[in-house]
Amino acid sequence: MSTPIRSYPALTTIGNLFKVLSVLNFVIGLLVAIGIVVMGFAGNEKDLSVFGGVGAGMGMGVASMVSAILLWAVAESILVLVNLGVDVSKVAAAVAAEPDQTAKGIVRALQAVAPAPPPVPNGAVRPPLPPQPGV
Repeated sequence: MSTPIRSYPALTTIGNLFKVLSVLNFVIGLLVAIGIVVMGFAGNEKDLSVFGGVGAGMGMGVASMVSAILLWAVAESILVLVNLGVDVSKVAAAVAAEPDQTAKGIVRALQAVAPAPPPVPNGAVRPPLPPQPGV
């Protein structure tokens, strides 16, 4: 019996939507910040509106960057959870296909879905793995 692999299309769409919102937030916030600085310079210099406009523009720019980074982080978190779910489904399918459920069978199943280690350059020696507790 094969375990179906779930792809979670709704969560993937939401994660990608958050990425688009993050970019839009950054671009629009940056344009507004530039507009505030320009309006500050265009104001009456006798009442120090130049400094207020520059300060407000810089504050808006920083706030825009921070919120864009937070939105991007939320998007990446959602997509990581989706990838984790897909990987767990692959492992579950590989374990279900393995006839013996011993530790060796599970290790073989995990090796079937794990990426290959990077190649070792010529003449280099791969360091030994540290001892694993409980093995």
